Amino acid sequence: MKITQKGIPFSEVKVWVKDELINVRFEFKAAEKPEDLEEKSNSYKYVEIKTSGIENENIEKVEIQFKVNKTWVSENNYSPENIYLFKYENGVWRKLKTEMVETTDKEYVYKSELSGFSVFAIAYEKPVEEKPKGEIEEKKPKKEKEEKPEEEKEEIVEEEKPEKKIWPYIAIFIIIVLAVVAYFIGKKMKK
Repeated sequence: MKITQKGIPFSEVKVWVKDELINVRFEFKAAEKPEDLEEKSNSYKYVEIKTSGIENENIEKVEIQFKVNKTWVSENNYSPENIYLFKYENGVWRKLKTEMVETTDKEYVYKSELSGFSVFAIAYEKPVEEKPKGEIEEKKPKKEKEEKPEEEKEEIVEEEKPEKKIWPYIAIFIIIVLAVVAYFIGKKMKK
């Protein structure tokens, strides 16, 4: 179902149900932050979805498409890849799997999948910071090969190849020696 209600960042909701239902209604309510809930940091908008004629137990899955204004993202120096839909559930904000599906001149368009209705927040979540490479390298001992230029690395690789191929030659040599020895022993036994 398409949503065109002013002030609601959701643009489309698709619902898959387990059983056939009749007289199902959805109410979308936008708010700065519902007063009785904990604030979600870095939030863009909050939306409460109220339903009648359908319970969360009847729902197989729900897919919500929503839009975020590019100006809000850039003014806050956020990365659009780190915008998520959060569902308020059991007293905590739970991050939902969120995927950017489109970019327009004014908005980023995302899609999230969920299993029921509640209060939602569209928010930026700072990515988990990785340790700088310098810190990792200090903990690991440096190998000589890593410090050599590319040309020298190639030469080392070429030198190692013959060492790996020498075993078949040694095995063939041993077999030939054994065959020659067996031949002479067999010749002596005939005399």
